[in-house]
Amino acid sequence: MKKIKLTVDGKLTVNGQEIKLTDEQIKALGLKEKVKPFERQRGHKYHYITTMGRVDTRIECFDPFDNTFYLVANRCNDSNLMLQRAKEKVLSDLLWRFSLENSWSDNLWKDYKRSKFYICYSLDMKQYYIYSHNFIKIPGVVYFVSEEIAKRALNEIVLPFNRGELEVCKIWEE
Repeated sequence: MKKIKLTVDGKLTVNGQEIKLTDEQIKALGLKEKVKPFERQRGHKYHYITTMGRVDTRIECFDPFDNTFYLVANRCNDSNLMLQRAKEKVLSDLLWRFSLENSWSDNLWKDYKRSKFYICYSLDMKQYYIYSHNFIKIPGVVYFVSEEIAKRALNEIVLPFNRGELEVCKIWEE
């Protein structure tokens, strides 16, 4: 039996092989037209991240919950995109907690001479690096007080998280 799935962004998956459909192909197959990832349509389902880091589904009815999810950018019509975002948010929160538990304080930003360390991934080299800045603060990036603490975060959180080895990773298993 073939396993077939069509996502809201027009990707058709047949037995694991992904095929991007055009709007015309979607119409010709008699399927619903694509809905943009953040488009709101009454009666259509969307996905959001729960306080527990899971992805759940609601039907858009423009009630206060729907409006708040939209306001804080916690809703998307594409469940795969939302699952990826949930994982990114949880990983960021784990790094934030690790940083605070290992001497980080936002007061460190007042010291322009002191380096602040962060983890980044090189797509072309396919490996992680630790970089530092003294006075540049990138929105959304978690910083660490030392290169040693950043390396520990990489080895204790990022790498095991990416391999699905941390306990928290089980919340996304089906």
